[in-house]
Amino acid sequence: MYKTNVENDVLNNSILLMTNILKKNGDSYINTFPIRINPFEFVFNSEEELANWRKTHKIPEAASAEEAFYIFRDKYQIKSNDINEIEQILAIRYAITTLGYSTTKSIKIASLISPESAVQLQEQSQELTGVSVNQEPIRKYHNGNLASHIIGYVQTIRKENIEEFEANGDTHIYKNTDKVGQTGIEKVFEEYLRGEDGTKQIDMSVDGTITGEYISQEAIGGANIILTIDANLQRVAEESLANNVEKIRNGGFSRYI
Repeated sequence: MYKTNVENDVLNNSILLMTNILKKNGDSYINTFPIRINPFEFVFNSEEELANWRKTHKIPEAASAEEAFYIFRDKYQIKSNDINEIEQILAIRYAITTLGYSTTKSIKIASLISPESAVQLQEQSQELTGVSVNQEPIRKYHNGNLASHIIGYVQTIRKENIEEFEANGDTHIYKNTDKVGQTGIEKVFEEYLRGEDGTKQIDMSVDGTITGEYISQEAIGGANIILTIDANLQRVAEESLANNVEKIRNGGFSRYI
C-alpha cells in the first residue's frame, strides 16, 4: 500500500475492503496493534512496555484496553460501529503510523497471499486506494532441511542485522522489508547472495487508483554459491545420526549387568 492524498473515509473503506478480501480467502495481514478484543486486553510483555506505549501515543494512564481501543478509533476517524471492522482498520492504520509509508515507499500488508485474493484485489483496484499486488521471488529448498545448519536461513531484517552490517563497513542500503541471511552460508555470504533491487514505477490518479505499472530498472540476481558438501553423503550421515539418537533415547544401547 502506498500513501495517497485521500480523505480518512476513503482510506478506511479501502482498508476494510482489502482486509475483508484477505480474510474471506484465509489470508492473514499485518497486525501489530497491541490491543485484542473479545475480551479487550493489552498485549505487552511488561508493565514498562505498556507505560512507554501509553506515553508515546498519549493514552491516559487510567485508560482500560477498551477505552484505548476507542481512542484510536476516534483518532483515525473510523465511523463503523462494528468492533471487528474497527479492529481490521486499526490494524492497518496503526501499522502505517508506526512503520511509515509514502507515495514512493510502500508498506507491506500481507505476504504469500492466495491466488484468489490476488485476483480479487486487482479486480477491485478502483476501490482500493494505493493498493498494489506484487510478485516476489522466494527461497525454495529442494532438499528440505538437509544440511540446514550449514546453509542457514533468511529472515526479515532486524535492527541487530543493520548494526552488524554498519560495524563491518557495509554501505548497502536495506529496506525494512528486506530478507537477509541470519545463520550459516546465508549469513556469511549475504553480500554476494543478495543481488540488487530493481525499480518498478506505479502510476496513480489523484484519488489513489493505480493506473499503470511497469519495470523501469530490472533487478540483478545475486551470485551463485556452490558448496563442496556431498548431498548424498550428508543425507546418509544425518539419517544415521537421527536413527542412533532415537535408539539411545529408547535405551537401545543400554548395557545391563
